[in-house]
Amino acid sequence: MSMFSYGMLEVNRLAGRELPVDGGFDDDGRLTKEPGTIEKNRRILPMGYWKGSGLSIVLDMIATLLSNGSSVAEVTQENSDEYGVSQIFIAIEVDKLIDGATRDAKLQRIMDFITTAERADENVAVRLPGHEFTRLLDENRRNGITVDDSVWAKIQAL
Repeated sequence: MSMFSYGMLEVNRLAGRELPVDGGFDDDGRLTKEPGTIEKNRRILPMGYWKGSGLSIVLDMIATLLSNGSSVAEVTQENSDEYGVSQIFIAIEVDKLIDGATRDAKLQRIMDFITTAERADENVAVRLPGHEFTRLLDENRRNGITVDDSVWAKIQAL
């Protein structure tokens, strides 16, 4: 698990944007926000730095063994493009563990704690994972999905 997906690196590179925070290293080993450099040299930062990289390694091991699929090492070293990545899905029926009202209250407390945190930039809201999805879905339904011209040309050439 990395700070940014390679898809997000591509989106930012094609839009001519730097990443909002350092996402990897350049060829000289310096931290960089330049998505194209990170895409090319594949020296991407792990999510959560050392804690996140440890979790990522353990999850990769578990997914590889449970699915008998390709590990990150195999995908990275043997494929020029990412495919055949191991995946596992864990389904937990939360309602068997905790009642709905308690669940909702606990989740709301977590969301309130996060969204009311002090902001690095008071003009930028603190967001929760997935909370932009509904807005983006509505926007895409109204206006269509934006596709970079160079990406669309590659799709049409298939």
